[in-house]
This record gives sequence, C-alpha cells and structure tokens, in this order.
Amino acid sequence: MATCTGRRLPIRNRRTAVAHTDGMAARAHDLHGYVRLTVDHKTTILIVDDDQHVRIGLSELLEDEGFAILEAGDGKTALDLLDQGGIALVLLDLELPRVPGVEVLRSIAERHMDVATVIVSGKGSIRTAVSTTKLGAHDFLEKPIDGDATIAVVRRVLDKHFD
Repeated sequence: MATCTGRRLPIRNRRTAVAHTDGMAARAHDLHGYVRLTVDHKTTILIVDDDQHVRIGLSELLEDEGFAILEAGDGKTALDLLDQGGIALVLLDLELPRVPGVEVLRSIAERHMDVATVIVSGKGSIRTAVSTTKLGAHDFLEKPIDGDATIAVVRRVLDKHFD
C-alpha cells in the first residue's frame, strides 16, 4: 500500500473532514482553506476497454498521476473485478466483448453504487452521453483520448463522488 501525504486540496468549509475511498478512511485537516489529505493507499481505477493500446495509454497516464490501475479487456472480467471491491472509478468503453458496456454500467448502478463511472467511447454522441448519464455514468470522454482532459475529468468525478 502506498502512502500519499501532504496533498493540498481546496475545501468549502474549515473543519476536519473524513473521506472514504476504496473502503478506507482518509483524514483531512483544515490548513487555511485547504485540506491536507493523508491516504493509506492509492485510489484504484479500473480501465475497461477491448483495445489494449487504449488500456495501456490510460494506465500509463493515470499511474503517472499516482493512481493504482486495474485493467479489463471485456465486460465479464470487469464485473468480476468489481465484485472483488476496492475500485473507486471505472473508465468504461461501451463496445465490449462478452458483456456489453451498457450492461456493465447498469450493474455498477445497481450493485456498486459506491463506484463512479466515466464512459470512454470512440462512437460518442450527445445522445449516447445523455443516455449513459441517465443510466448512472458521471461523465463522458471521447476517443481519441486527450490526456489533460482525462486527468481533469477523473479528478473532478472523484472529488464530486467522494465529497
């Protein structure tokens, strides 16, 4: 387990906060409008995409940002990993073998409500983004992946989901 201490995050109020990430508590203390967050482990992100190049690219990008990464090349493997617990966020492609991405999204909404989900799709449209949001997705990223946008969305979704 990695330790991440000393990270300063803006907060709305000036009191000690406790955040739950991956089932473990992280204690945050007020420091002049900022929080110093101490976490006993890395936040785990599951990347689900049938394209190995996309998985590798996202893994490298997010590992460089300090996240722990799990990968799945199909929907069935993703569901098995989710059942093991400890996942904070899923980056989910919709076009998957074995179990379609939409079914994985439904399962997350029904059985893993503590897990945030961001759809990552190369066939994105406003209609798809709206329909997946209604099913429980927190955001939508289009392929090809933009590294800065991906990091911003991941951080925003995690901050909102675990606020």
